[in-house]
Amino acid sequence: MGNLYSPKIIMKLNFRKIKDIWKDIYPQLKHKHRLIVMDANTFVEKFSFNLTAVNLFTAIGLSAIALVLITTVIIAFTPLREYIPGYPSVKLERESYRNYQKLDSLENYVNMQENMIKNLKMVLYGEDIPTIKYDSKTSDSTKDYDKIELKRSKADSLFRLSVENEDKYQVASSQTQISNYSHLKESFFFTPIKGRIISPFNPSKKNYGVDISVNLNESIKSIANGVVIFSYLTVEDEKVIGIQHSNSFISVYKNCSSIIKSMGDYVRAGEPIAFCGKSGHGSKVPLLHFELWNSGNAVNPSDYISF
Repeated sequence: MGNLYSPKIIMKLNFRKIKDIWKDIYPQLKHKHRLIVMDANTFVEKFSFNLTAVNLFTAIGLSAIALVLITTVIIAFTPLREYIPGYPSVKLERESYRNYQKLDSLENYVNMQENMIKNLKMVLYGEDIPTIKYDSKTSDSTKDYDKIELKRSKADSLFRLSVENEDKYQVASSQTQISNYSHLKESFFFTPIKGRIISPFNPSKKNYGVDISVNLNESIKSIANGVVIFSYLTVEDEKVIGIQHSNSFISVYKNCSSIIKSMGDYVRAGEPIAFCGKSGHGSKVPLLHFELWNSGNAVNPSDYISF
């Protein structure tokens, strides 16, 4: 009796039972069934086909797999996935990225404007500009310049002292004003660009510089050594760059098509800083509007530079 209930005998019995059950089920799976589609009124056979349980299960399994594959392809490669809750919109992602870029550009532009206004105030009020240190590894234009100090010159200090000591209500004659600026005539400047002056210096008409007819995209050069104190785009879509030179001179270049120097860059005399463009006031002629300032006063560039 002990041998009848051994594990081997029990396994053999279970295997035989499963085999017998399979012999009973297998013929049913292979048994063919005829599916007929008939007209409900005339009972005429439209079409028919044979089915087995194996074929039916196979067809259902393949259909389920195909449905899963099609759904995966639609979700992964078509815009329909945007309608499924939880999936982000591609358009929204692109707009968010563009807005992030614009916000970063606006932040840099605001910082640049603040620094420009701060530098201009210091120049106009006669304050010393802080020492600017350059790393020769960061820019080719600052190579061999480890430390540059921009301080008020001796001539400028003497000039300011003489103005402060004068009677503030005294109206100076034009001859006196010319004599006050006589020491500036000794300054030497390079020509920023060769061209014909089409609009001369005329402060009475609020023209504080000269307009020079030039070729489109011609390079503009710095008139002397200095540091870029502002570089920005105006509301009239004009690109402007200004450079602080020695003897309290500031040169301003307007109507640029593109600017290749940034605020804080050190430039040398004759070094390209920008390219010419068309006027933002509706003129179709490429021109450069050039201004020269000294101690907060506009001076005639033609007195110092031969165009």
